[in-house]
Amino acid sequence: MKQSLTFRFIASLLICCLSAGTSFGQNTFQKTYSRPIYYYNDYANHIIATAGGYVMAGGEAFLMKVSPFGDVLWQKAYDLPQSGVEDLYHVVEANDGGFLAIGESNWIDDGGYLLLVKTDAEGNVQWQKRLGEPGWWQPARIGYYILPVPGGYVISGGSYVEEDPDYEDAIMLRIDNDGNIIWAQQYSNSPADTRLVAQFVRGDTLFASGHRDTSAVFAMINAETGNLMWLQAFDGPSLHEKSLDFMAPAANGDFMLAGHVYTPINGPRMQWVCRVSSTGELRWSKTYPNVGAGPIVPLSDDNFLLTPSGVKIFQLNQLESTLLKINSDGEVLWSYKYGKTVPDPDYFVSALETSDGGILAMGWIRTPNILQTAGDILLVKTDKNGRVEGCCRQPVSTTAMPYQIVIYPPSLNQISYLDTFRISVFETSIPERSMQDYCPAGPPEQLSSEVFICPGDSVLIGGIAYSAPGTVIDTLPGPSCDTVVTYTIQYTDLSGASVVNVQCPADKVVQVPAGTSSAVVDYDLPSAQSDCVCPDIELVQTQGLPSGSTFAVGVHNICYQGQDNCGNSSECCFQVSVVEDESACDVKTNGCTTFELVRITRDAAWRRTYHIRVTNNCPQPLVYAAFQVPTGVAAYAPANNATYTAPSGRPYKVRNPNYSPFYSVRFSSQNAGIQNGASDVFRYTLPPQSAPDYILSIVKRGDQTYTQAHLNTFYCPVEFDAQPWRAGEERNLGRAVTDNAMHLYPNPSNGVLFADLEATTGQALQIRIFDAQGNLVYEQHTEAGEQSLRIDLPANIVSGLYQFEMTDAGGERAVKRFMVR
Repeated sequence: MKQSLTFRFIASLLICCLSAGTSFGQNTFQKTYSRPIYYYNDYANHIIATAGGYVMAGGEAFLMKVSPFGDVLWQKAYDLPQSGVEDLYHVVEANDGGFLAIGESNWIDDGGYLLLVKTDAEGNVQWQKRLGEPGWWQPARIGYYILPVPGGYVISGGSYVEEDPDYEDAIMLRIDNDGNIIWAQQYSNSPADTRLVAQFVRGDTLFASGHRDTSAVFAMINAETGNLMWLQAFDGPSLHEKSLDFMAPAANGDFMLAGHVYTPINGPRMQWVCRVSSTGELRWSKTYPNVGAGPIVPLSDDNFLLTPSGVKIFQLNQLESTLLKINSDGEVLWSYKYGKTVPDPDYFVSALETSDGGILAMGWIRTPNILQTAGDILLVKTDKNGRVEGCCRQPVSTTAMPYQIVIYPPSLNQISYLDTFRISVFETSIPERSMQDYCPAGPPEQLSSEVFICPGDSVLIGGIAYSAPGTVIDTLPGPSCDTVVTYTIQYTDLSGASVVNVQCPADKVVQVPAGTSSAVVDYDLPSAQSDCVCPDIELVQTQGLPSGSTFAVGVHNICYQGQDNCGNSSECCFQVSVVEDESACDVKTNGCTTFELVRITRDAAWRRTYHIRVTNNCPQPLVYAAFQVPTGVAAYAPANNATYTAPSGRPYKVRNPNYSPFYSVRFSSQNAGIQNGASDVFRYTLPPQSAPDYILSIVKRGDQTYTQAHLNTFYCPVEFDAQPWRAGEERNLGRAVTDNAMHLYPNPSNGVLFADLEATTGQALQIRIFDAQGNLVYEQHTEAGEQSLRIDLPANIVSGLYQFEMTDAGGERAVKRFMVR
């Protein structure tokens, strides 16, 4: 059975990651903070990021700063004489440094007050104020939100209705940096419940949201006076209570409004989110079941984080510590819960995005004891995907559901609010909170993974190899919760196009002793690559003998075809040449090129044929090889423009005569030139009178470099060849001509010669005239016609015997002699 290394590696990597917990590049943790006396109710309401860590505000009027890793840096508490309950609900970095926190203080004998505390960067009180008058007959005040504005702050809060403590009116005031009131307003719909929280400012306009009775509201308020500029109500089914208490900025100036919808009689709170324009135009409205309801926070990737939660004690048994990430269209990206669940679930009330792209969520864990409301502060730092290293992931099932609403302009009463601030708060000491790691056991984590394999491959899951499509469930033990992974194994889709590249080895030449008829030849197989998603390639020989076979003397074509798993193929070919070894008369090596004068043969007319072998050991291919001939002499064969086929079978285009870089006969490669140790034998024949003592040889390579050498001929015996190499063996064009195909007159000539070439009419011809010593005295290229060809001999021509030579396009020659007076 084949097994793909790629898929084995992927599967092993996946299993390793799941077994050890996800590999995190971000700091993550789950921690709690509590005091040593078990019945203390330690809870926090809001958290902000600040230099060097985070600052929390919470119950019993405390501020606490922790490091990016959750370590406590400092903690402070603020108290009132004869105080009952103090709470800080919101904290911001102050305009002039330090922190400003807001909440409420309920005195045992003196009513309730809006509490405002200004500290330095270490939490030390700089000033403190409260809003309200003493006495039980006065309605209690509470502060919810601080919005920094130029020169001060806008405070949003509530004032409980005296006739019914379950209802409250909205209050809003603007103060300067020292806490002095600039304006104060009260907005009411008495005796119903009203909340209006200003959370964003643009220019001189405050944007606020909340609720009026059972309808959610969205408002614009003049930041200079606190007067309502515009108010809009969002209402749905009459039995539902609706509120949009939280806001987050979105793209194009829009706002994301978040809050809750619930039926008081029989339904839990349900998260509700609307996207609206800055003028109240509704983009969409959606609810999210099973997750409670809470704030919304913008994230740097243009998505949003919801922190479904609540703060009323009687609803705690419906809440869980949940984080929910949605996109700008309200669709759920992921949703998880953290900590323990039943019978005493934990919950979140505030969250933010950290500088490393992770998420920090803060809330409360319940600890069962004689006081059922006692608990500790919960702080969870996740990565950008909501994961905490080493702790269980607990997915929450929720889906965005459209929620139909109607929009209308409601009425709201507004009056000036004249209660003044009084100094009354001071720092107090309490038992300090200490930090503990918190990662309760959870249910098995459910993961799913698609695994793609190629036909014939397999993948290891739980130590078992699977080679066919199907579903495999594997349980991976963990320290706090197991992980159950459902693998869906599928065959990889092979329908896409692919490119196959098959590369053959270089041509191979094997020399055998003279008289040997064959040899066993081993050669390297081609290499093949493909970009098919399943990269295995089947390589099949389509021509020639396999490596290790016995090859006869001669040239053998070897071809291979490669086909990949996507069904695409490519082919390449190379040659194996078995040649008889010949001892060279002279050998010269220059650089990476070797020149060998193998032998010299002659025919009965003493025309000498020179056999020269060139071996190119360079990586650059040979462009041409040229061999010097005596000046004025043209080689008898091969003919000019003929194709010479070397013993290896490679074709070369002939230039005869050639004039650069010296007077020679030149062989130019027609296909890829020889390289990397390949060689070819070049043959050319000179007229009888030409017998040079040395031959200047030169090659040109693909990198435009040249190498040359002189080969001596005087050590090389001239052998008689009863069946000499004929020029016509390399010719492939034209039809044969004979001496009778032409007629010369007058003969002898007195300087002008006529040639009757009618028998070759229409053929391209080369005309050359040689003197008795074989020197070329005249050359012309022409096309034969019905009229005789007139030739004006050179003016300085001397009397004597001359040879007239005519060569057709196929290299066939005809020769006649004539005299010049």
